[in-house]
Amino acid sequence: MPKKGGKKKGKKKGKKGKKSKKESGPARPPFSYEPVNVPSSEIVLLHIRLVSWSYLDFTIRVPVDTSLFLIRRMIQDRHGGSINGVVLYKKQVHPENIIYPDDNSTLRDHGYAGSNTGGDLREGVIYYDFKPDFLPIDKREELETAPSPRLHPQGSPYMTSPMWSAASDVATPRARLNQTAPFTTPAYLTASAMPAMKLPPPGPEVDA
Repeated sequence: MPKKGGKKKGKKKGKKGKKSKKESGPARPPFSYEPVNVPSSEIVLLHIRLVSWSYLDFTIRVPVDTSLFLIRRMIQDRHGGSINGVVLYKKQVHPENIIYPDDNSTLRDHGYAGSNTGGDLREGVIYYDFKPDFLPIDKREELETAPSPRLHPQGSPYMTSPMWSAASDVATPRARLNQTAPFTTPAYLTASAMPAMKLPPPGPEVDA
């Protein structure tokens, strides 16, 4: 029997050649990054001490670029905002060591040095003094500029200080509080103004 005709086997197709890679551009240098060396802030361990009392002393870590305005604000906040006219002394209490009020200056400007090495911090001391302020915070400016009430031209019969006379009309309440008014005996209570008192004659002695 004749063999069934089968499909002729075709020739195997040859493998396609691999596509050539695209030619790359110029070689790039290896990536490298050097961080910018930013010096860290110099820190000082600052001891803030009250001249007359050690109960409210405190210690803070601050940069040496901290302004004196911020130091004064910290002290006022420590007292609950009840003080005014803060005076700072550098290292010890002496008139020559007063740090005069220049709120734009910093601790560095006044010779305080810090450390940024991570070891023991450098230390500094500031003493401070103040005048007590018993006026409410929201009333201080109003009372500072308010004129004094007019008093009688003769003044008070009990207080002979000028602060109680008509000459003090232009003074402010703060100025009057800062003055002293010594008490003097009124003229109508002096011995010369009082009538002589006649005492009764002594009675007979009585044996106990």
